[in-house]
Amino acid sequence: MTNSFCLSRSLLVPPILAVVAFFSTGCGGDEGIQSYRVPRTAAPTEKAAPGGATGYRILGAMYPADDPAWFFKLTGPAEQVAKFEADFDKLAASVQIKDGASLPAFSLPAGWALGGRKSIHAETIKLPGSTLEVTVTASAGGAQPNVKRWADQVGQVGVPVNFTRTFDATSGKGLRVDVTGPKNPSGGPMMGRVK
Repeated sequence: MTNSFCLSRSLLVPPILAVVAFFSTGCGGDEGIQSYRVPRTAAPTEKAAPGGATGYRILGAMYPADDPAWFFKLTGPAEQVAKFEADFDKLAASVQIKDGASLPAFSLPAGWALGGRKSIHAETIKLPGSTLEVTVTASAGGAQPNVKRWADQVGQVGVPVNFTRTFDATSGKGLRVDVTGPKNPSGGPMMGRVK
């Protein structure tokens, strides 16, 4: 019995050695395993702003400041919005809320044009030489929840709301909103979370 066991064991050794030799050498030359790192330019859930901008911005005005009935909102890549900031402030200062009117009265900066009603917006304003626009929307829900919603739209979730200041407009006090973040507010649903 000892001899037959030794004989069968000696017959198995060459096939086992062949399998071990195959797996230790691989099936190609001796290139080995190579690895390298590729830098990630943006998080998978974010998109880089067009034109190389580093973020997105919402510039807005709410009227009246204490209990808004109307929003004026300019949204886009931060670098592009900055080009229109001075004219947006002129527009914001000219707004006049009239009782019973279907739209506030306002003066357009030079080169700006009315774009008409669109979706939930009572009016849109086209900016010269740009795809950006100002939307004019009847508001609901108060100033703070809407400022928080706008902050969430650009990715400022959980940040204390210090993005506002009051200013003088033709019809009294307005609330100016200015918030910047990494997220494209146009990339998602119109209504964000209110926290």
